[in-house]
Amino acid sequence: MFSFNVQGREFKDFDVWVKAGGPFEGLRGDGVVEVNDGKIKVTFTPKVENPQICAIEIIPQWGPKRVR
Repeated sequence: MFSFNVQGREFKDFDVWVKAGGPFEGLRGDGVVEVNDGKIKVTFTPKVENPQICAIEIIPQWGPKRVR
């Protein structure tokens, strides 16, 4: 379990085992953030042991702003 922050948007007490449905399962999450300086800031705060992120895919969204 861990918390993380993406461009100022906080996600608290994220439990990847619960979200993915068990160990060794993939998990996909979608979100839209605004980047003004060419850098995406992601920070992690461990809650239980030391969580590990294996991959993050960033797909640029060009054109009109999308808001969710």
